[in-house]
Amino acid sequence: MAARPGGFTYGSTDSGCNALTSVEREAALSSSALGRSGVTEPRFTGNVKLKGVIVMGEDDGTHPAEMRLFKNIPHMSFDDTAREPDQTFSLNRDLTGELEYPTKIARFSNVSHLSIHFPKNFGAETTKIFYIGLKGEWTEAHRHEVTICNYEASANPADHKLEQITPQTHFIS
Repeated sequence: MAARPGGFTYGSTDSGCNALTSVEREAALSSSALGRSGVTEPRFTGNVKLKGVIVMGEDDGTHPAEMRLFKNIPHMSFDDTAREPDQTFSLNRDLTGELEYPTKIARFSNVSHLSIHFPKNFGAETTKIFYIGLKGEWTEAHRHEVTICNYEASANPADHKLEQITPQTHFIS
């Protein structure tokens, strides 16, 4: 998998993890052997404009039938999947990774954390996913650190001592 100019690709396979958000940035997605329904959470090192998702599975009942995307909800649990997703997809069986599901770009234009929920499959007890690919554009995150400031309502002369005060008077003749 190679990075595209001005964009990124992000993917995971059973045998290992590959990820490229830019030429110098790398991230990893855990392997995806999920139970009946599963949540996977890619975290990005910057802001992402997510444009598409690819999901590969087997040609049997273990392939996921539905995918729900949630953006910017860190530490999401299965209890949080009851809320309304940002976008839902009905999936078709895809063995080769040719089907790309386009996202609503306006809704996914500033993603720093993405949760993917697979609530059902095509009838099997477990869900198997061999590859998840994310397509979009990565930009560096501009995170502002917390600044602690103390402001004085009125100046305290004891805090502003001068070493030497030389009073000077100027006469104009």
